[in-house]
Amino acid sequence: MIAYHTWPAQCAWLPDDLPQFQKAIVFRAHSDVGICEDPPSSNRSGRIDEYNRRAGVPLGSYWCASWATAVWEDCGCLLPKEGRASTDTLMQWAKKNGLWSAEPVIGALVIYGKGNNAEHVGIVGRIKPLLRSYEGNAGAAGAPTRNGEGVEFKVLNLSWKLGYILPTLA
Repeated sequence: MIAYHTWPAQCAWLPDDLPQFQKAIVFRAHSDVGICEDPPSSNRSGRIDEYNRRAGVPLGSYWCASWATAVWEDCGCLLPKEGRASTDTLMQWAKKNGLWSAEPVIGALVIYGKGNNAEHVGIVGRIKPLLRSYEGNAGAAGAPTRNGEGVEFKVLNLSWKLGYILPTLA
């Protein structure tokens, strides 16, 4: 787990009583804001390729879940043993293990999709005054997409939200 003793001013909204590992998740996700595909629309860059390698999927794959689970892994969170680059696998794993929630908490994975089909994942970074999420492979234009171009910190799209996966230490 990454240990941080001083939180940067840009994450000053985090409550003092928030568990340290949840603060670590936000700080770790925040540090990736601005990572972009290079070249654009390739699902590739040095960092993105590393996230896909860590998740065990081919380079150039959609990378939202590879990124989100790398953040969680770096902070010592519990993850499925296989298939962590699949949003459907993440959702089913969470439901099976009692980690699925209808309510957000800071550091939780937010699963987006339609019906029972998970299509995208982000990390809850703030709850009040606006519910905001860090999202890899996010569209900069703001429209919901599962194949964007970078890591963004954006207002969570509730119309596309299926639920949340609660962060738990491994």
